Amino acid sequence: MGKHIHNIKHQYLSLRALKEKIDEDSIVLQIDSQAENYMCKFSNEIQAVHFGDSHQQVSLHTGVAHTKYGVVSVCTISSSMRHDPSAIWAHLKKVLPYLKQLNTAATTLHVISDGPTTQYRSKKNFFFLSKVPYELGFKKVTWNFLEAGHGKGPADGIGAAVKRQADSLVAKGIDLPTGKVLYEQLLNQPSTVKLMYITEGEIEEMDSLLPDGLLTIKGTMQIHQIVSTRPEEISWRVLSCFCADPHPCQCFGLKKVNILGAQNMETALGSPSSSTCISTSPPIIDLHEGLIGDWCVVRYDGNPYPGIIQDVDAEGCALVRTMSHIGKTSSSGL
Repeated sequence: MGKHIHNIKHQYLSLRALKEKIDEDSIVLQIDSQAENYMCKFSNEIQAVHFGDSHQQVSLHTGVAHTKYGVVSVCTISSSMRHDPSAIWAHLKKVLPYLKQLNTAATTLHVISDGPTTQYRSKKNFFFLSKVPYELGFKKVTWNFLEAGHGKGPADGIGAAVKRQADSLVAKGIDLPTGKVLYEQLLNQPSTVKLMYITEGEIEEMDSLLPDGLLTIKGTMQIHQIVSTRPEEISWRVLSCFCADPHPCQCFGLKKVNILGAQNMETALGSPSSSTCISTSPPIIDLHEGLIGDWCVVRYDGNPYPGIIQDVDAEGCALVRTMSHIGKTSSSGL
């Protein structure tokens, strides 16, 4: 558990310092760990509609942007329920130009999020990170992951606020049958949140940008920072560091990775401060997505911990939410 606690503290301290010392060249965007869903509603519903499957659902992607000139809250709305990298970047591609308009001098983008493997810690997300921001005028990008299970932040509250405002409209007799109507009605309400609408076509457009044969980075779940300083090139490290910002430093074993070529070649740019190997024990089962939600036992620092498998990546690594002792006879989820 010592390594887990160390990662939590390091990421929080590093990213808090990043926000506090932000200059006019940078934008720090913290996004919700998972997109919020909202079920469209009618002010007067017959029983069949109220309890049936007739309601359309929409997704709300939220974020809080920090610039030298202030803090901006954003929420993108879509009738598409996709939460994959193409959907994420369709939303970001609409948000980032708006943030650039607010701070035209910005050339560096720092993104902060939790780390669900299927959404953010994935090869498709890494590819978009190394491509889309450059098309919008940025010259350097980092994506920083908070420690698993500790990704809650201000962006999470924006979705709840937007949903409360939508419910208040329904209470006043306004029908919200679709995502587009929801967006248009919310635009007419006083709010400090910048609202945008994303079409399914914009998400499909991002699908078309994905090349075949993208390669997976080994040890994806250990990554806490992705760095890109040139289009379609990325580096990664086990913890975030900004000590030489705006220039890349070599701390925490920064490694350059090729995700587009025929071979996944990693070049170490510095010596790791510590080993990133979690265990030398052979796996006892073949991990796959079908095991998500199952119980297992994890051996950590020589001690067994029962837990539930939360996620599995392409390299066969698993994210497990474990139990730990807090007393002689009691235990608590971490």
